[in-house]
Amino acid sequence: MKMVLLRLGLLFGAVEQVATGTWPLFWPRRFYDTFPLPSHPWETWLPAYNEHFIRDFGALNLALALLFAVSAYTMDRLLIRTTAAAYLVFGVFHLIFHANHLMGVPRVDAIVQIVSLVVGVLGPLALIALTRGMPQKSQP
Repeated sequence: MKMVLLRLGLLFGAVEQVATGTWPLFWPRRFYDTFPLPSHPWETWLPAYNEHFIRDFGALNLALALLFAVSAYTMDRLLIRTTAAAYLVFGVFHLIFHANHLMGVPRVDAIVQIVSLVVGVLGPLALIALTRGMPQKSQP
């Protein structure tokens, strides 16, 4: 059951990263103007629109999607832990930034934003925890 949860978590990470990466990479202005919902555009509360940074964010998420997908396919403990740690590097600093830039953000949006970013940190930690006791595949 633990391995099933681990694989499902990795697949969820891959799908979520594809969705989070495709939108800003290919439609950066639309992402900026409407993420996560047209009536609650979180990005517009931040500094001015920058197509370069938004496309880079999309590409980063697609790179992470690849790591999650290959981890789910191989179920290699080291790769799973590396993928989760890579996401944590991104997720922790992403959370810190947004937690310190809530001025002018409506209360409900601020709460939803921070909760979603905290879940984004707890998810990879749960994946790492699920690898405990998992045998390491032989190294090349």
